[in-house]
Amino acid sequence: MPDPIPQPTDPAPAPPPAAPAGAAQAVGATGPEDVELKWLRETYKGDGVPQFTFRAVAMGMVLGAMMACSNLYAGLKTGWSLGVAITSCIMSWTIFKVLRPILGSEPGILENNCMQSTASAAGASTGTTLVSAFSAYIAITGHHLPMGTTMALVFFLAMLGVFMAIPMKRNMINIEQLPFPSGTAAAETLRSLYEAGSEAATKAKVLFGAMGGGALIAFLRDGLETINDKLKIKDGWSLPGNLPLDSWLRRLGYNDAATIFDVKGYCFAPELSMIMISAGALMGIRVGLSMLLGCVLAYGVLAPIMHNTPWGLDAAHPFVISKLGYRSIVSWTVWGGVSMMTAASLLNFALQWRTVARAFAGLGGWADRVSAHACRASHPAQCAE
Repeated sequence: MPDPIPQPTDPAPAPPPAAPAGAAQAVGATGPEDVELKWLRETYKGDGVPQFTFRAVAMGMVLGAMMACSNLYAGLKTGWSLGVAITSCIMSWTIFKVLRPILGSEPGILENNCMQSTASAAGASTGTTLVSAFSAYIAITGHHLPMGTTMALVFFLAMLGVFMAIPMKRNMINIEQLPFPSGTAAAETLRSLYEAGSEAATKAKVLFGAMGGGALIAFLRDGLETINDKLKIKDGWSLPGNLPLDSWLRRLGYNDAATIFDVKGYCFAPELSMIMISAGALMGIRVGLSMLLGCVLAYGVLAPIMHNTPWGLDAAHPFVISKLGYRSIVSWTVWGGVSMMTAASLLNFALQWRTVARAFAGLGGWADRVSAHACRASHPAQCAE
């Protein structure tokens, strides 16, 4: 019997156009499971690439412990904590380069990413909690919490952050593909370190040189002062804490202008420290100018009005601010500043309610469905329903 005449077949359909990178509409078009399966097929490097290793976690713990102390000091000094991801990436890359003869090999980019995640978690542990809550408690009560209570509170707050981060990360990063500045900066830093050796070496030199410069200025300012006090040297030299513009203006006879730059006046006294300069370099020009505008309005406009204009509140104290200085001024400006900051943050959070709701909507078995889809995609025979 002759073979049947083959029938013409329709041409294969053209592949659909690729969706733009980072588009959040991909969630509605393909579903969250498909987005994660695409990551599993195209991005995931497999279990053969070292990631979660002992040396990565150990180095992250060491660097994180160092940065935790630095973050605590900077937080108490400035009121906010700074990220440690980029610093830990460059430091660990340099240290592993030096230790290569001992370790036998250098960590890969994913291993270094595990290290910076560990360092960031450890470095940020002393940020918001110890800077805000504990310092406020000490200021109100006048004594410290027991060590066990402090460690327990920090531990459980860290666990709360981890449990909150898992569902929010899955939706905001995996599915929505929202850009997070700190994570993006850390990823670009790691890529540049592993793609351009000479450029990475230059960045490492700049990092450690800046660390040495900051340490030198801190020693000349605080270290020499401590040594002079211990040795009871009355006329010992040390770098002043603030640029003495008020003293210079008083010598020239401009006493009213000197009050503006006096730390006991309107507090426009530039501090001789690298912390604020470094923070300004990290946060960028727009944020820095916004903070400068708030500083000028609070201390250069509102504070003089409240100090020089009689409000008729009390015959004995007709002025809102009767005594100048940071503590007296900030006791009034804090109310407006905190109110505006809280209202803006809550409004931005409310405007993102759909993203937040989707982050927690899939907790009931969504991870199991993703695992099942992944299993059927990679091993259809073994994972068939």
